Amino acid sequence: MRQLRGFLNSTWVDGQPSRTKLYNPSTGEAVAEVLEPSSSDLVAGLELARTKGGPELRQMTYAQRAEILTGMAEVNAAHAQELDELAMVNGGKTKAGAQFDVGGGTYTLQHYAELGRGIGDAKYRTDGRWLQLSSRHLQFIGQHVWVPVSGVAIGINADNFPAWSLAQKVARSILAGVSFLCKPATATALVAHRMVELWVEAGILPDGVLQLFMGDFSSHLGNLQEDDVIAFTGSAETGGRIAYHTRRIGYRFSAETDSSNAAALGPDVQDGSPTWQLFIDHAVFATTFLTGQMCTSLRRLLVPREKTQAVVDALVAELSKVVVGNPADPSVTIGPLTTADRLREVQRGLRLLRQEGRVVYEGQGSRSPVGGTPSGNFFWPTVVLVNEGIEALMSQHLEVFGPVIQITAVDPKPSVVSEVSARGGGSLVGAVYSDDVPWVTAVAQGLMGHTGRVYVANSRVDRKAPNPATVLPHLVHGGPGRAGGGEELGGLRGLEAFQRRVALEGDEWLVNAVIGTPRTREAVAAS
Repeated sequence: MRQLRGFLNSTWVDGQPSRTKLYNPSTGEAVAEVLEPSSSDLVAGLELARTKGGPELRQMTYAQRAEILTGMAEVNAAHAQELDELAMVNGGKTKAGAQFDVGGGTYTLQHYAELGRGIGDAKYRTDGRWLQLSSRHLQFIGQHVWVPVSGVAIGINADNFPAWSLAQKVARSILAGVSFLCKPATATALVAHRMVELWVEAGILPDGVLQLFMGDFSSHLGNLQEDDVIAFTGSAETGGRIAYHTRRIGYRFSAETDSSNAAALGPDVQDGSPTWQLFIDHAVFATTFLTGQMCTSLRRLLVPREKTQAVVDALVAELSKVVVGNPADPSVTIGPLTTADRLREVQRGLRLLRQEGRVVYEGQGSRSPVGGTPSGNFFWPTVVLVNEGIEALMSQHLEVFGPVIQITAVDPKPSVVSEVSARGGGSLVGAVYSDDVPWVTAVAQGLMGHTGRVYVANSRVDRKAPNPATVLPHLVHGGPGRAGGGEELGGLRGLEAFQRRVALEGDEWLVNAVIGTPRTREAVAAS
């Protein structure tokens, strides 16, 4: 059995075995155990990051930091097959799901490397144009500048995307000029641990730039300092506990947590039309891909009441084709849930949803998984429920993190659709499907008040285009309210979580010298 060590203070540390083992969710077989580092190991790692790793990154240009990310992406690409297989064994992902996670992480590293090369040989990014601050002294200017924080960025990740979640956080941190400590979710940490191993073996990271902590981090929050940053992905419950320490100690905290995402179907959309098929495709993807364990999965389909049965029929027809089982079998299209705890959470959530809705479809799931063991696995069937939007108050807010989707019958008036969607309490993504421009406009504007990203689709959107569940590094990922209130990605906006905005004012020559981009007085005036 593999033993997963932490990498702290430039050393693979032999910690104490934790009680938590890593399992193959298809068979229940233990595949690894964690050796949890001591507090002193963590303190030494944080000290190295603050005194050596961080300062070295801050002296680099964006182009130089980009080269580090390029090297990390190349390592991932060279070992993609190995990483995919680990994701299948430890995460229960199908081959397509593993490639989505691992390949998505590699793409995100490449994307931020490209952004860094675009900035070039500058150490700082300016925020907006320079400002003339004196009518008498034209050379006296002001300029806002983004500078790296002097602390350490700690990336705490959920169990569903161990590769991508690590990659998108470490890419932004390193490009921003801040050393990084990775804390993967223990249950599916095999992929993230191996990625860090490969990066360390490749020798592409300056000393102290990257640390890895394995195990429970909650008792170590007191070791953080005011200029450290936590970028958290996970449950609202865990995020709330970390937020408490944020207020007490004062470090920065950004969270992406729960989300009951809604998709609205327009009353104009006819059964079988391109827009209708796109809506059904995306609903099936949300229910089945990664066994419904995506924070951006569509959980609620807001459907005009008279179209409810047609949507049920179309969705069930597609879901009845899926094959649940061990991803090692190439015929399998849906694997197990990641952990026994996740299985219990889905079961508990379904009991609550049944109080306001009726189950109209339940797939094969745990009864006859292909290639799975009779017991000890974490399989669960795909489930479709129907409820009434005005009455189903709890169901609109509750997120069941698994292969479960609700069809909510609503009055299609934009005000009603927006009201029912808002009952989710804040979400990462909302989607609107219609060719009726005024209806789309009204519903989308309603969603924008409580949703981080709004996906608008009509018959002109190709079925091969990215769907609402796909998180692209170009756009901001995050949402208000119960979704955590944080922001990730968004291109260069994603660096702001690890940087501070500073105002510089003075003689134009000196301001530009400090920034590292000296310009002539004529060039400043022309800009």
